[in-house]
Amino acid sequence: MTELPADRRSDTEAGLNPTNVMRHTWLPGCGKGNKSNEQLDKCGGSCFNSNFISQIESFYASNGFEEVQFNSRPGPAGQGVVQIKAWWIPPAGNHSGTGPAPRIVVCHGTEQNQNKFEAQIAGFLLAAAGFGVLLPSLRDHGYSGDSSHGLFGWGWDYPYDLLAAWDYAKTDPAGVLGGSLPSAQVGLMGFSMGAFTALNALGAEPEVPALWSDAAVFSVKDILLDKARKVLGFVADLAIEFAWGFANSKLEPHYNHPAGLLPQGPDKKRKVYIVQNSDDNTVPTNQQDELISLLKEHPQKYTLSGYWLKPGICNEDAHRILHLKHPSEYRERLCLFWSDVFGLSQDRCKDGSLVQIVGR
Repeated sequence: MTELPADRRSDTEAGLNPTNVMRHTWLPGCGKGNKSNEQLDKCGGSCFNSNFISQIESFYASNGFEEVQFNSRPGPAGQGVVQIKAWWIPPAGNHSGTGPAPRIVVCHGTEQNQNKFEAQIAGFLLAAAGFGVLLPSLRDHGYSGDSSHGLFGWGWDYPYDLLAAWDYAKTDPAGVLGGSLPSAQVGLMGFSMGAFTALNALGAEPEVPALWSDAAVFSVKDILLDKARKVLGFVADLAIEFAWGFANSKLEPHYNHPAGLLPQGPDKKRKVYIVQNSDDNTVPTNQQDELISLLKEHPQKYTLSGYWLKPGICNEDAHRILHLKHPSEYRERLCLFWSDVFGLSQDRCKDGSLVQIVGR
């Protein structure tokens, strides 16, 4: 448990928004700072190029976006209520159905916020496939409010921010999203720490219908132990017990924990799709092994709709980068999964009716 680094708030300078932030924020191999098309083509290498980044910016410029805000859910153990801010990304005009299009709330990971690449790409891929998207920043991140503690919240308070975003996406209290939707038409998606948070939200809220999990942290303690072993060797196990005890004296990172919450979920066979980069050393595959094992222990509660295990290195980075490196395949899998969850035809996911991704 350490003080939050300033990067949690970066890329929120005046004038930055979905139409221009992708070329400004950190990208693997490219670093931070505004980048020209020529610079993107050079530093992106074989992973991505300026055509793809420009398409994302152009999509947001033509499709539109809006900043929204709401309060987090109150926590039962004194977790403070903070103001959460998010981008609302309306669906592209290819939703087949009556009424508002289904919506998905995307939770960013560590060192991220609503303006970082992982959230911005997810918003583009989902909205271009015809889904409404809410991109919130957790407390102490992006444009959202400050916590009282200024520490990594993990399972202590982040789930209440994401659940509030899900509430907002469902009820549309300000009338910005096009009207309220049934709970079954609003899903969750998360990356890394955000997937840990989304798993907790799935376990805590029985009305969430489904979850897309990318590079999920299943156990914060195990991730810290893995990192400590790489540095300290055999003494890491002793060190982590001391560090974990200290962490829990400040906050409880596992106050909400997938291993504790998911078994308490309803017998609804809710659908979960898992994505993992097999080259990822930040969140190794054993985290997904634990998650899959738990889901299979509760077949009446959860259905594992798919497990996409794929290698991929993007300019020496292998953590939550598959949607950057393989956006067309990623978007197709997203479209198929969420169309199935929401009872939409999957034909549109392959018949060319979706916005075409360029530059790949």
